[in-house]
Amino acid sequence: MNSPHTSAMRKTNKAIIKLAVLLIGLSTFLSQPLVAEMSALPKCAYIASYEPSYAWQAELESGLKPLLSPHCQIDTFYMNSKQLLDEAALKQRAEDAQQFIQAFAPDLLIFSDDNAVKEVLMPYYRDSDLPAVFCGVNETGKAYGLPYQNTTGMIEKSNFAAVLQTLQKMTSLNHQIVYLSTTGITEKRNIQFFEEALNKERLLGFGIETLNEKAWQEAFRKLNQDDKVDLIVLGSYKPFKTWDREANLAFIAKHQTKPLVAIQPWMLAYANLGITKSAKEQGEWAAMSSLEILNGLKPAQIPIVPNHHFDTWVNATTAKKFPNLRIPRNFQLYHSSMP
Repeated sequence: MNSPHTSAMRKTNKAIIKLAVLLIGLSTFLSQPLVAEMSALPKCAYIASYEPSYAWQAELESGLKPLLSPHCQIDTFYMNSKQLLDEAALKQRAEDAQQFIQAFAPDLLIFSDDNAVKEVLMPYYRDSDLPAVFCGVNETGKAYGLPYQNTTGMIEKSNFAAVLQTLQKMTSLNHQIVYLSTTGITEKRNIQFFEEALNKERLLGFGIETLNEKAWQEAFRKLNQDDKVDLIVLGSYKPFKTWDREANLAFIAKHQTKPLVAIQPWMLAYANLGITKSAKEQGEWAAMSSLEILNGLKPAQIPIVPNHHFDTWVNATTAKKFPNLRIPRNFQLYHSSMP
């Protein structure tokens, strides 16, 4: 026989269970609009040429994703093309990207930098019904037949012209200007752009491709011993498998006799001057154009534009070595605490 106390406890437990069921049901009901809203977002497939740890890629995404993600479900495929040293590997990576797009079934495609456009957008989605936005495509994009009927984009004008024009105002360039580059598909293209810019500015010079850190050091040492070289423009070290920051800073300090110019932010530590492009500008433009397309505008209604923003830098510590450089007052100061 149950005591009055036991009966009361059972009634209380039943009441608690009923309340819990009611609260769960209410919670499910209230969350349905949120779930529906999330599932109703359009889908944007983003094909990035580079790996997420690459500084340019990270900066580009810092402009793209914060603006776009509240309005679009973004899924990203990284081609990691800086690490691919031959066309066969790049083609295979492009096929993987295409399969990723097909599985995701997006409403909009976004491509950043040349390899994603050349290897994925051009062969698979040129003039398709699926709208596409590109950014970071070097020079004009004419090499890929751009623009297509379903695309708009921001091209990435080389800063080599800006570099050379700025340097002519800062120092005498009577001999050779050398672009000391690394290796890989992108850097081969950069050497071509550098030499074209030299021709347009009627300046002497050339580009050098080096295959590894040791070869880079040897080329650097020889260039600084060459009386026919006025100045060295530094390419990126990123394609190298190894790069010892402190050892190379010490190596440069020991062997440098020529002014050094960086064209990427992560090379400023090694240079005296820097004239760099803004990856964030590319990402922000791609995000805003994507939103306009998602809101009903046709890609062809959005003009293709070039990048406009360049940052100018001086490494005040190392630039003291070259007092004859006429450095404009509007150059930003590079600090050793920066990357």
